[in-house]
Amino acid sequence: MLLKVKHLVPQYNTCGMYGFKEINGVVCVLGAPSRCRVSLYERTTGKKVGECIADKNGKYAFRGLTAANHFIIAHHPESTFNAVIQDNVVPK
Repeated sequence: MLLKVKHLVPQYNTCGMYGFKEINGVVCVLGAPSRCRVSLYERTTGKKVGECIADKNGKYAFRGLTAANHFIIAHHPESTFNAVIQDNVVPK
């Protein structure tokens, strides 16, 4: 299982103020996109920040984040493979 993390530029909130940040990426299993559960945690506290299900193209996104470092865990849908962890991810 492979976890690719892409960073986007910070987003504007509904008030037009700069500040919301985003982490997004694609989950692949044996080179093919995978629909699986993706969990996001704050690195310093271990607190779970969010969880989502990657879409049919393996894409996921977490929005409205602070600049804190995070780690991501992608869980294989049938538990055929171990979970994949991407550590020290910084929202952009």
